[in-house]
Amino acid sequence: MTLIKNFFLSAIVAATAVTALRPGCMNANWDSDVDFFDIKFENGEGPFAATYNNTFVSIRNRQRRYVVLYCTRDAPPTEVIGENSLAIHIPVSKVAATDPFTQHLIDMLGQSESIAKVGEYESVTSSCIRGNILNNVTYEQERWDMMEDQDVDVTFFGEGGDPQRVFVRNDGQLSPLQSASYIKFVSMFYGLEQLALDVYAAIETSYKTTSARVFDNIMQNAYPQGRFLSLVNFNLTSNLFEVNQGVWWQTLASDAGVQFVNVSADAVAPENTMFNSDYDLSPSSMNTAFAQQSWGIIDTTQYSQEYDFPRMNMSTWVSTTGVASMYAVQNQHIFMGDKAVNNARRHNFNDRGPARPDLVLLDLVSVVYPELVSDHVTQFIRHVDSDELIANRRIATECTTADIAIAKLNITESTMPSWAIGFVNAGLVADAYADPEAVRSAALSDDNGEDIEPASATAEPAAADHDGLSGGAKAGVAVGTIVGAIMTLILGYYIGRRRAPKAKVADNVIERKASLNSGASSA
Repeated sequence: MTLIKNFFLSAIVAATAVTALRPGCMNANWDSDVDFFDIKFENGEGPFAATYNNTFVSIRNRQRRYVVLYCTRDAPPTEVIGENSLAIHIPVSKVAATDPFTQHLIDMLGQSESIAKVGEYESVTSSCIRGNILNNVTYEQERWDMMEDQDVDVTFFGEGGDPQRVFVRNDGQLSPLQSASYIKFVSMFYGLEQLALDVYAAIETSYKTTSARVFDNIMQNAYPQGRFLSLVNFNLTSNLFEVNQGVWWQTLASDAGVQFVNVSADAVAPENTMFNSDYDLSPSSMNTAFAQQSWGIIDTTQYSQEYDFPRMNMSTWVSTTGVASMYAVQNQHIFMGDKAVNNARRHNFNDRGPARPDLVLLDLVSVVYPELVSDHVTQFIRHVDSDELIANRRIATECTTADIAIAKLNITESTMPSWAIGFVNAGLVADAYADPEAVRSAALSDDNGEDIEPASATAEPAAADHDGLSGGAKAGVAVGTIVGAIMTLILGYYIGRRRAPKAKVADNVIERKASLNSGASSA
């Protein structure tokens, strides 16, 4: 494989020479009849809706008021844009970005030096922005008072409800490519719509090519059979096991060639314990494929924050969680989601992953079917026995500049199967290829060898809660399984830190002191 073709690079250099705003807007009246927007995003291109009005654009963005971006010296009057609208003069040059996901998006646009303020230093997982903090280009929250001028053009945030800030949604309830398309939204504040289109197109092509190759192998019966996924986390606030079915994971699982199911039936939580007892997480027989072909991907965020471990390994994780009998543990099939971490041991999966879903998909496929992506080096996960590390240090020279934005993505070129050209929904909806001949799993069988069919989901996901969970409501012990080249996904912090919809089936939320019900039902 080679780096993505050079024509992308030449296109991006030309595109970044000017902003998407035509000259003269600064001196025009707010109600000028001249259209100053060279590039417009159509509604449906991302998790926002934009209405253009020559000198300003009104954006409806997951909040209960409009964000209005205007390029004229004077803002449009409130009687035109509405009293509750937040008017922001563009292009912006100095911003606050307290949400780490947004920090990665801004850097991908080559605008990291515009970030004057971030939140807590420990939350920053971009080496570039940590380097800017070291160089006093950017200030973490504890040092805001050291800034000569604390005013910013706009503040981006990920949690809370302040109407004077701009919300960027990262709660698992957008599909992978919808989350990545937030780069278009952010670009509008800088007038860099063309750059955002090119960056997004490269990520989209990479993602869809990998997904199409997965399904090409499925159709040729070359992909591992029994492709099922369950996401279960233990909620420390409610003391409940919860099965989550966020859109982000539903779609990602489908594009990785797996299906969402509820296989929480293998866990039994003993009474009056938190982490230091042995959870019975083994299936009825260790000789089944279900037992032998189980993998775990563990989110170590909360453990790193709450326990004094230098870095999680099998011994420390098992002793912390009490899951020694878990079948993935028994087979040494455990991966940790902390390959890329900062010095506070916060990994960047939750921040960079939604901005680069193509890399997340490649990481998952590299566990399920490594032969398909043999050249891929995982970006977010490491085997528990490996000490692989991508250190998010303080290195300002790692910042992206607009002229190298595509090259900095480090996307490798691969060939999309010809039949997949025209499939536009991969990465946007689950089951985009609508394969009616889904491979049945020999792993999902009873003791007599009879197949057990997963039940269908019984309800649509509920509406997401944008305000998120409190700091103490982090996900705890989580157990899930992809059966076949089976992988247990325990990314509890990402799916549990905010209220993702729960599957509305009888055994999806289970009292901690009760044994989990038997059987596998779809979530």
